[in-house]
Amino acid sequence: RLAPAYPATESGGADGGHAALLRATFRSFASKAAFHNSTTAPTLEFMSKAIGELVRQHPAACYAPIFTCVKELAMTLRKALEAKTKEAYADVCSWQFVHAISCWSRCLADLANDRDARALEPLVHPVAQLLLGA
Repeated sequence: RLAPAYPATESGGADGGHAALLRATFRSFASKAAFHNSTTAPTLEFMSKAIGELVRQHPAACYAPIFTCVKELAMTLRKALEAKTKEAYADVCSWQFVHAISCWSRCLADLANDRDARALEPLVHPVAQLLLGA
């Protein structure tokens, strides 16, 4: 649910391939993040750091996939706040949601002082709003 289905429109090239790799990696991360325990914690930590390194390599190419994921998280949060049902709150109060928002906030924080990552600065405010809303 928190790993969005992306359209199959890729521009190709190095940046398009890098974005596709980030999408696939995050999809895998999100599916594993739903099941947090002492066994999966090191794997999730490793995958989160790997996603950060992928973003560090081509920040501009990663803007769209990150934006899509953050948008999905925001829609999940808004749905929970509007519906006020136990199931809607369970979507937000889940390990999958927590790990996803943690992954993106860590990525953006790690790249805060990187000049090459200026393309990702517009994502800081939406992620901060998610953290405050969740």
